[in-house]
Amino acid sequence: MKRERVARRQIGIGRASGALLLGMGLLGMQLGVDLFVDAEWHTYSSHQLLSAQTAAQDPRPKRNVPPMTAQTFEKISKFNSIVSPEVKEGEEPPPENAPDTRDLAAAKKILDDMLARSRRLNENELAQIHRAYAWLASELEDTDLAIHHLSKVLEYRESITYGMEEQTLNNLSVLYFSEEQYDKSLDYALQWTELAVNIFPPTYAYVAQIYYALEDYEQVKVWVRRAMDKSNELMRPIKEHWWRLLLGAHSALEEYRDALEILRIVCVEYPTREYWLMMARTYSQLEEEKNSGYVLELASLLGVLDRESDYTNLASRAALSDAFIRAVWIFEEGLEAEIIEPTKKNYKTFAQYLHMSREADKAIDAYRKAAEGVEDEEDGDGRLHHLLALLFNETERYRECIEATDTAIELGGLKNPNQTLFLKGVCQFSDDQLSAAKESFEEVERVAKRDDDESTEKTARQYIDSIDVEFQRIEYREDVERMEQEYREEKAQARG
Repeated sequence: MKRERVARRQIGIGRASGALLLGMGLLGMQLGVDLFVDAEWHTYSSHQLLSAQTAAQDPRPKRNVPPMTAQTFEKISKFNSIVSPEVKEGEEPPPENAPDTRDLAAAKKILDDMLARSRRLNENELAQIHRAYAWLASELEDTDLAIHHLSKVLEYRESITYGMEEQTLNNLSVLYFSEEQYDKSLDYALQWTELAVNIFPPTYAYVAQIYYALEDYEQVKVWVRRAMDKSNELMRPIKEHWWRLLLGAHSALEEYRDALEILRIVCVEYPTREYWLMMARTYSQLEEEKNSGYVLELASLLGVLDRESDYTNLASRAALSDAFIRAVWIFEEGLEAEIIEPTKKNYKTFAQYLHMSREADKAIDAYRKAAEGVEDEEDGDGRLHHLLALLFNETERYRECIEATDTAIELGGLKNPNQTLFLKGVCQFSDDQLSAAKESFEEVERVAKRDDDESTEKTARQYIDSIDVEFQRIEYREDVERMEQEYREEKAQARG
C-alpha cells in the first residue's frame, strides 16, 4: 500500500547488498558473533553460545557430539589457513586494497577431497566441512552456494553443538533476508529464537525488521517491545533503530497518536531535523495544523532546521495563519543565515509578506531585488514591476509608480496589461499630470470596451469625466484670474 511504502521511506530502513551480508554473516559464523547484533553485544552473544554448549544448567537435552578426528582437524585447519592467513607477530596486515593472493581453488579442493571420502566421516565432521564450504562461498560472493551448505549443516542437528546450530540458523536467516526471501528468513529466525537459551535485545529487533519487510506491522510492535523490555531488564540503552521500526509500524497502521508518543521521545534523544519534521507531519495527519506549526517553530528555535524548504514552509504556514510579520521574521532569518537563496522567486515571496505586514519600503526593496533577476528568467515578464508600481502608488511616490508601470508594460508578460495602464493613469492623475492621465484612461476605456470589461470601462470613464471637470475648473480659475488682472490694470491706468 502507498502509505506503507511512504512509512518505510520515512524510517529509513535500507537493504544491505547480498554480497555484503553474505561476507559479514559467514565471517560472523567463524568468529562466533551474530550479524545484526550491535558491537557492544558481541561479547554477550559469544558467551551465550559458549554457555549453551557447556553450562550444566542448560535445560536443553544433552547432545552426544562425535569428536573430530585429528586428520579431519588438520585438514580443516589447513583450509582455514588458506582462507584466513594468519598475520605473524611483528608483521603488518596487508592493506584492504591489496590484491587477493589466496589460493581459494586449493582451499576448495581440500573440502572436495574430504567430501569424496565422506563415508569415513562422522556427522559432526560433515557439518564442519559444510560450514567451511559456506565460508568459502562467502569469499566467492555466492549466496546460493552458501545457503546450500548451511542447509546441509542443519541435516546433522543432533550431532552438532547447540551453538553451531544457532549460528547456522542465524546466518541462513540473514542470507535469505539479503535475497528478499522474507518468509524463509523469518522461519529460520524463529527457529533460532526457539532454540536459544538466552535471547538478547538485538535478536528481537532483528526479527522485528523481518516482520517490517513482510509488512506485518502488528508483529513489528510486539518484537520491538520485546527488545526494549529486555534492554531495560539488562539496563542497556535502547537503540535508535528500534524506535524507528516502532515508529514506522505505528505510522503504517495510521496510529498517529502512538507515533506522536514515540516522536516526543526521539526528538529529545535524537534532536534531528528528520524527527521534528515527522512530528509536524504527524500533527498534520491529525488535522492539528496549529500544533504542527508550533513544532516547526520550536525546531527552528532549536536550530535543527537547516534547509531552504524548512524556512519557506514555516513562513508559508505563518502567512496562511495571517501572521505575516512572523513570516517576515522567518524569511529574514533564513536570508541572513544564507539558508534561503536570494533568488527572484524567494525575494518576490519575501516582498509579498512585507507588503502584507505594511512594511512598504522594505517590500519595495525586496521587489527591486527580485526584479534584478528577471532578465535571467525565461519569462522575462513585467509582473514584478507592476507590483512595485502598486507599492509606489500606496506610498505616494507617483513618479516612480509611472516609471515602474512603463517598465512593466515594456517587459510584457502581464496577466492584464490594461490594469497596469490603468494604474499608470491613476499615478499620473495623482501627480497632476492630467493630460497624460486622460490619454492613459482613454486608452484603458477603449481596450475595456473591446474586451467587454464594463467595470474597468466605467471606472476609466469616471476618471476621464473627473479630469474634464478639473480642466473646466482650471480654465474657469484662469479666466477669473485673467479678468482680475485686467481689472487691476484698468484701475491702474485710470489713476495714472
